[in-house]
Parts: sequence; structure tokens; C-alpha cells
Amino acid sequence: MGRTKKVLSKSKEFKAFLFNNEALIGSALFAPGVPEQILASTPINGLLKQEKTRKLFLQQALRNISPDEPFHQALTVLLEHELGDGSPAASHQEKRKLAAKLGVLCKPFHVSHILNDAASFEKGAAEILEKYGLNVVLRQRLKDSEHDYKQHKQLVEDSRYAKDGAIICSPEAGFYHILPNESVIIVSSNKCGGKVTYSVELVVIRDALAESEFTGPLLNWLSDVVYAATCNRRDVHIGINMGPCHARTLGYAILFTKKLTLEEKTAQDTDLIGALSLLWNLAKAYMPGDFMDEITRFLEDLNYPELGTRHIPSAAGRAPPEGIATWAFHMLTHKDSSPVKWSLALTTLRMMQKNSPLQAGYGSNLIDVTLCVVVQSRVATLTAFTPNVLHGTTTHGEGIDPINAGVSLTSTERVYKVYAAMAAQPGGVVFEGEAICLPKN
Repeated sequence: MGRTKKVLSKSKEFKAFLFNNEALIGSALFAPGVPEQILASTPINGLLKQEKTRKLFLQQALRNISPDEPFHQALTVLLEHELGDGSPAASHQEKRKLAAKLGVLCKPFHVSHILNDAASFEKGAAEILEKYGLNVVLRQRLKDSEHDYKQHKQLVEDSRYAKDGAIICSPEAGFYHILPNESVIIVSSNKCGGKVTYSVELVVIRDALAESEFTGPLLNWLSDVVYAATCNRRDVHIGINMGPCHARTLGYAILFTKKLTLEEKTAQDTDLIGALSLLWNLAKAYMPGDFMDEITRFLEDLNYPELGTRHIPSAAGRAPPEGIATWAFHMLTHKDSSPVKWSLALTTLRMMQKNSPLQAGYGSNLIDVTLCVVVQSRVATLTAFTPNVLHGTTTHGEGIDPINAGVSLTSTERVYKVYAAMAAQPGGVVFEGEAICLPKN
């Protein structure tokens, strides 16, 4: 009896490991290095007593997961790949099977085409709502002469916590609040030659990860990745940058502050690259083609590399080369300097502070100041916003605002200028440690 009890205990331990790591296992087709991480930590059970290989791991996993479980399908896809050509790179069809479970195979659309071709704005907006579940809201961005908002100012929704010069972003002050259960596209109108045309200003898509057995575990994994990244790095940037102000060089940032082994650094980089690549794939699936086409053209015209680090070389199919991870991060009003109009963000966590006096939905929210729009935060929200206009996040004080976490993709002017200048020279772009001579204006 003692022997039987021990075997059952090992089996339960292995099954618990599988369900606790559903998202990580499911992402093995997308993120390099994930299979090795899984094998390193999996409990020894059944077929794994012979040898720890990916094939035996998946075969043992399928023995422990009922065919009725949706997770069984993902494991089958992974095993089909493993029994195929043995290549660490998944095929297009294999990725599509798993991507379909996460909802990243939606067909993109163009908001401006639908609105501009419709008989009226109302009819075009109704078509977008019916087909894509997105509410279209018409708002005009304030011109500089129409407001006195300044940079480096506090943003609040609750006026009780406003300091001198703070901008109060309440409905009473004229700010439109996108509620946590609303997916919204903000557009502006422009009259040209007697015809009214529409342009996208802001996009907020809720439940960007289609509800499946992977969704909850995947969001937990994403938040763990963000937390690890922000704890072990001096800032939240990953990918190519220009180095410190006193020594401008173009290359992949070295940001780790803790003493980690090369394997630990590589594992953390792998996770963060996987998280940002997931954001990129979600954006390509869900976001309107109006600006995704613009971002893609920008990357292709400049021949930007895909995301990489000093520990993981850039590779095709990943996110663009500049990514950010944030945890409990707040911004005063400011404007970024980006060569492309759009930034993309995915919220992976929103945790309320205990006994916070704020109204539900308030705090740690993105504000597009001159559009006068508050994006109330929610987990699994995909956002596209314009970084070069005045924006920031609401903050009311220590221990009051919710803790948000997420990843975002952007492009910085300083990297763009140097990369473009080097690309135009005979020697091409040189990375890592090579001094950069900035072109004179």
C-alpha cells in the first residue's frame, strides 16, 4: 500500500505542475527557450523516469490530462510538432492552432474606410459595433489655443487629492471616461473639399485574450514576467537603445542590476521577449489596420531588427525592437518624442489597494489630455494611443491608486535618428559598444 500511495502522490504532483503551467507550456510554440525551462522544473513521473525529453514530457502529460480537457488539444499540437521534423521552430499551421485558442487570428479592419464610405457617421459606427463589438465615439482633439494644460502636472480623477496645478479629469470637468467593460474607438473628424473624413485617435479593446483555458494562467504568467523584469533591471526598457547620456552607443541594453547567472538572464529575457511578441501579435490581430499598417511600414522601410537582447539574438516573427515593462508606474503629463504616431500597450494586472478611498475604476488610468479621455484600466486591455500628444496617468497618492502592470511597444526618436543615419552610410548599422557620431543639424 505504501508503494501505491507514493506513485499516486507523484502522479498528482505532475498533474498539478501541468495545470499550474498551462500558459507557459502553451507558449512553447512562440517563445524560444520555454521548453527547456519546462523540462528543468518538471517533476519526475512515468515516462520521464527514462529521460527528460520534450517528447516524453508531452506523452506523459497527455496520459495525465483527460481528452475532454481543452488543455489536451494544446498538448496534442505540441506533440505533433515534436514528432515532426524536430525543428525548434514551430510551423505556421501549428502556431495557428494554438493562436486560435488565444484569439490572435482575428481579421484586421480599417475604421476610416468604413466610416468614410458609409452614408453617415451613425451608420458606419453601427456597422463597426455590429461586426467588431467596438463602440465608435466622435471627439475633437483640443488645439494648443484651446487649452492651458501644461507638462509635468499631476492628473487626478478625485479632486480631493489634487495638488497645486493638477488637472482634474472628472466627467464634470469635461473628460470622457471609457468604462472598464467598454471597448471603444475614438475618432476625430476633418472637413476637406466639402467631404467629412474620420481619423482614429485612440483605441481601447477589452478582453484582448479570448476566454479559454489558457487566459487566466497566461495573464498570471505575463504579470510574473513583468514583475521579474522590473525587479531585476534598472529601468523597464528592453531591446535597442542609445546607452547612457555620457556615452551614446547604439546597441542592446544591459539593464540587470542583480547578480544573475547567464542562464537566469537568458531565461528572463526569453520571457519578456515572449510577452512583448504576444502583445505584437494581439495588436496585429485586433487593432484597426488604419495605424497598424503605418507601424508596419515604418519598421519595414527602416529595416528595423526584431526584438532581441545581448543574450538572445534578434529573430524573425518577434515584436519590434523597443519594448517596455511597467509595474506600479505613474506618469505626470508629458509628451514623448516618437518617430511613429502610435504606441501599443497590454494591461496584465490591476490590483486594488486595500481600503483605498477611491471610487471604483479610478486611479492609475491612462489619460489622453488634449482628447479629454480617461481610459479606465482593466486586465487584458489592449490600447493604442498617441505618445507625442500630452498624456499621463492618474495618481492620487501613496497606497491609494491601484497597482497596474503591463507591457508596451514604442519607438524612440533618438534610436530612430541614429539608426537611420547609420543605415544610410556604406558601413551600415553597427551595434554594441561602437561609438556613435551623431550627425550635426
